[in-house]
Amino acid sequence: MIRYAIVGHVSRAVQCAALQRSLNATLFLDDGTLGEWANHARALTWGAEAHDDALWADSWLVVLQDDAQPVPDFKKHVSRALTNVPRDAALVSFYTGTSRPLRSVKPFDEAIMEAELTGAGFLTASRLCWGVAVAIRSSHLRALLDFGAKHSQPYDERLSAFIEGDPWLGSIYYTWPSLVDHEDGSSLVRHAYDDDSKPRKARKVGLPRSWNVTQVNI
Repeated sequence: MIRYAIVGHVSRAVQCAALQRSLNATLFLDDGTLGEWANHARALTWGAEAHDDALWADSWLVVLQDDAQPVPDFKKHVSRALTNVPRDAALVSFYTGTSRPLRSVKPFDEAIMEAELTGAGFLTASRLCWGVAVAIRSSHLRALLDFGAKHSQPYDERLSAFIEGDPWLGSIYYTWPSLVDHEDGSSLVRHAYDDDSKPRKARKVGLPRSWNVTQVNI
């Protein structure tokens, strides 16, 4: 089973409302007093509490940020993607960006070329580079919340550090192409590697030739 949460800021209330309606998702809106991690933690806690119900024993929480732009029938394609990742996969990203973070550009360039040639439905990596739209296996949410509370990086970097720090959590799977695009506006969160002159858009948005276990390692 899959639950959907939207995490947004009051300055983007219009986008949040539209995204909530389109996905019939639960919205977690920061009125400006919470901050990035605290608001994301509300969504993660909501997912963790749902997981405590036996009916949600094998479930995912999909978290979208307010500037995500999903493909049509997004929920149907998410379901197919999550059905095809291995049992040890703890985190799936539905977005691969263009030019930021800079340290990821070249490795993704090479993997994407191979995926285009082979028809791979996924890229895999040890690091999460974008938090625009992700799915987290619900059984890991409590541990993620505990981990995140002890760190101070931006939300996406905390997720990445959590996965990288536990070899049992497997690789991070990126759907290829991306199932969401990104509104190319100014970020509300500053990263050390940011360059605002570069576009904040997906490399390619669409559907794979096949949702299969074929993958390209980064």
